[in-house]
Amino acid sequence: MPQPRSLLVLLPLAALAACATPSSGPTLGPSASLGAATGSRDDSAYGLFLAGQAAINGGHGNAAAGYFDRAAAVGPGTDGPLLDNRAFSASLLAGDVKRASTIAPTDPAVELSARHLGGLVRGVEAMAEGDAKDAHAILTGPDVGEPHQGAAALLAPWAAAAAGDVQGATVHPIIAGEPISQFFANLDQGKLYERFHRYDEAETAFRALIAAGDPGGLATLNLGEMLERLGRAPEAVALYDQALVHNPTDETLREARSRAEARKAPPPLPSIRQSAAEALIAPATILIVQKQEEVALAYLRLALRLDPGRDEAWMLVGDILSNIGDLDGARAAYLMPKRGSDDFVAARGK
Repeated sequence: MPQPRSLLVLLPLAALAACATPSSGPTLGPSASLGAATGSRDDSAYGLFLAGQAAINGGHGNAAAGYFDRAAAVGPGTDGPLLDNRAFSASLLAGDVKRASTIAPTDPAVELSARHLGGLVRGVEAMAEGDAKDAHAILTGPDVGEPHQGAAALLAPWAAAAAGDVQGATVHPIIAGEPISQFFANLDQGKLYERFHRYDEAETAFRALIAAGDPGGLATLNLGEMLERLGRAPEAVALYDQALVHNPTDETLREARSRAEARKAPPPLPSIRQSAAEALIAPATILIVQKQEEVALAYLRLALRLDPGRDEAWMLVGDILSNIGDLDGARAAYLMPKRGSDDFVAARGK
């Protein structure tokens, strides 16, 4: 299977990102450490907790979410917030983003990074439900912070765009210490300018990225597609030719050039939710490179809440679940790409 284009972008920058990323990395909150904490609870809550842990170990995420949820409900006490957080994490990793958003941790007894992830989840759920103004307020507010601030910064302009806030959508986010996220923030600026028909500014943003090296050819493809949509196909062909000099075997660039030369219809402008989902693929992929698969899976679940038809995300979900032993979940993910999709044959093979 060809590597996802987002991964092609990350490979030449992975070393830089590793140097800039704190060694602790993002977390979802307590997991195995809960075993000692629940020792003082009644046997029913403790038994449900153990059942949840066993379900996770056996690769049954949905069942685990149910066990942790019930454990928190039947055993209120000093460890209740920690069990609530475990139920939140299990629901999110199992793909029940709506449920996770309703039980996202807010108690100070839960570590701050988990609470910040909860804020990110609530922001995504608000956007998925069509409440873009509330989503933007959450994503730019105090409920979302490190280590999930970069993902929130990538999503916030799209939430503003969905709310009709042109000024908020075109504020250029600065994501210090995260060069991968910054690259995609710069790329998204070009996409947002095009969406608001500010074509000169979009072209300037894309060409700045191309001049800086354009890893993976993403800026070239986005600019070329915009030029095609504007009826400037010969310029798009010249742009694709320039990129093919450096990457002559890039099949996506070759197909784009053939399309533009034949004056075929270019890809339509993606929806705001599709673009927001794509923005989450970048941090998810770098987390995979850094072997932080649990948080990567959480980000992919959020991306799929916004765009359930995103085959690239389903493939990555399947790979992660397969790696952690959830073969049923992996099989379900690999079945999601539809016939005719670029990923269909590879997904069915897996």
